Amino acid sequence: VLDIPEVGRVKLILGEINGVKAPVKERATPLSYLHVFLKAKATFQFTVPAEHNSLVYALNGKLILDKENSNKELEPWHFALFNKDGDVVSVTNANDSESDFFLLEGKPFNESMLQYG
Repeated sequence: VLDIPEVGRVKLILGEINGVKAPVKERATPLSYLHVFLKAKATFQFTVPAEHNSLVYALNGKLILDKENSNKELEPWHFALFNKDGDVVSVTNANDSESDFFLLEGKPFNESMLQYG
């Protein structure tokens, strides 16, 4: 768990943040999986590499997503997908208490999906 003063803490499940690597080793495709706990009214920023897909999945509390100066509200148990344009994603806790969310990002495989069963 990585403590970030004035923001909260990040449980790094996969990938790397601020020079700290997760205990799980990456596979052939680079990706990150973070569980972020935000203090009340705090903002967390994360740079998504160009050509990577990313999403934020709200778990507890209402979040404000800011990407390219367009604020969007995200309620618990909802998610938002972002374009592959290598931008900074800002997530602000809109609550007076702690909130948490998952942040996932990775380079797409760009392969067809087949269903078996």
